[in-house]
Amino acid sequence: MILVFLSCMMLILKSICIFQGNEFFKQKKFKEARDCYSRSIALSPTAVAYANRAMANIKLRRQAYV
Repeated sequence: MILVFLSCMMLILKSICIFQGNEFFKQKKFKEARDCYSRSIALSPTAVAYANRAMANIKLRRQAYV
């Protein structure tokens, strides 16, 4: 029972991290978005989280050249 509860809590936290990352990304706060996606990956690695983090890294590199 406790394991099911902990699994549910991890999924909820992962979803919150992804949501926050998406909001930061929309605001062009790419470093904060990347950090949120990294937290999501630490909780439960998914292809979506890796792709989102990669895009945030790309945007950060482009900002550095402008």
